[in-house]
Amino acid sequence: MAVGGTGLGMAMVGTLMSVQNVLERRDTGTGTGALLVLRSLGSALGGALAGTLLTLEFRHAAAAAGVTQALDLGALRHGSEALAQLSPAVRQMLSAGVESGFQLIFAVGAVAALVALGIVRCMPDVELRGSVTEHAATLAMD
Repeated sequence: MAVGGTGLGMAMVGTLMSVQNVLERRDTGTGTGALLVLRSLGSALGGALAGTLLTLEFRHAAAAAGVTQALDLGALRHGSEALAQLSPAVRQMLSAGVESGFQLIFAVGAVAALVALGIVRCMPDVELRGSVTEHAATLAMD
């Protein structure tokens, strides 16, 4: 988690600087706001997708194990009476379903990371401006 957090933290700063660098001074606030809204939207959709994938894998495992009673996946993390009533073989199958759900989540995340890497590789290489004053002087000459 530390490696992922460090990498994500550096990527967030880099994307923010890239957006602010390519925009005109008057558009910097709008561009920064749009980036932050899209980042929040991506986080919300990514979290919802991860929860959906986990739930689908859990339900598939429950159906394969022949469990007919309703099981709340959220309640199971603290222990549940419903889980205690199941046989060890069924609990093992449900555990395998949760495990495969997390594997699917990480596989989808890896594909998303590769797509993002491809998009970043296609971005033009723009030199960072030294200062706002220097950038304004360059614009005045054009």
